[in-house]
Amino acid sequence: QRRRPLRMPTIAWAVPAIAILAFLQLGFAPASHSVARGSLEVASATARGSLPVGGLARVGELAQYFGLAALPPLAFGLMGLWTVLRDTKLVRERTTLRFLHIPALVYLAAVFGLVAAGAYTGSHRYLYPALPALALLTATALDRHLGVARMATVAASGLLAVAFLPVFTGFAANNAGLVAAGKAAAGSPGVLVTDSPVAAFYSGKLPSDLAGSRNLPADRAQAIDWLHMNGVTELVLENISYYHATMVFPDLATGTASPPFEALGDQRSYQVPSGKQVYAYRVDPITVLSAR
Repeated sequence: QRRRPLRMPTIAWAVPAIAILAFLQLGFAPASHSVARGSLEVASATARGSLPVGGLARVGELAQYFGLAALPPLAFGLMGLWTVLRDTKLVRERTTLRFLHIPALVYLAAVFGLVAAGAYTGSHRYLYPALPALALLTATALDRHLGVARMATVAASGLLAVAFLPVFTGFAANNAGLVAAGKAAAGSPGVLVTDSPVAAFYSGKLPSDLAGSRNLPADRAQAIDWLHMNGVTELVLENISYYHATMVFPDLATGTASPPFEALGDQRSYQVPSGKQVYAYRVDPITVLSAR
């Protein structure tokens, strides 16, 4: 801008990106797929009790998680934003404000709106695209303070990371049932059908001996035939409504086994208080053949 005057509106620079976005949406509808998938996850998580029912409660929980996860950068980022808005001499920072920080705020506002409407669950992943703007605002604030403040920020960030260790441990504990189910399926020949990466990993099976449930036919009898023809010997299911295996075998997703399925180990060992309902089954090939 200092070399020569800008002869076209600033929005013109965004035209190629907008054209690509329109092409992707009209051709593949990624945004529609994302919202449809997110709505299913919200309904399932609400039914399981993993998410609050009301929109305001979901937004409050999202703000709490986002605020705690990025507390030091958030605090200094607000100071940096105030500095940029107040000081008209910060030409580069004010340009960054227009092209980066304001779009990041608009993005976060859209995320909170979608969470409140029940279109998205409120995952921590939604914070990632806004982190570059937050980091630059934090740097703007720290550049104008003493080294003591900078050291305090580093120390606070380290303490926050340590404080989050129990949270990470809790997330791991929620997968204890899937870990146990995967280990129960380990060591046996045949294919394991599961939608859980955790169960698949702990089964120790080769990728060629693992399959998801999306290829199962919708009809139960045809699905059992598919299991037999593909050499499936175990199933590990989570009681999540939008998983295909749950829709094909709703009885198995609630812990009720019938031929050709039989319980694989003690089903109670796969249940943890704060985790998802997990069930593991063995497929009896003899029963399958006799049924045919």
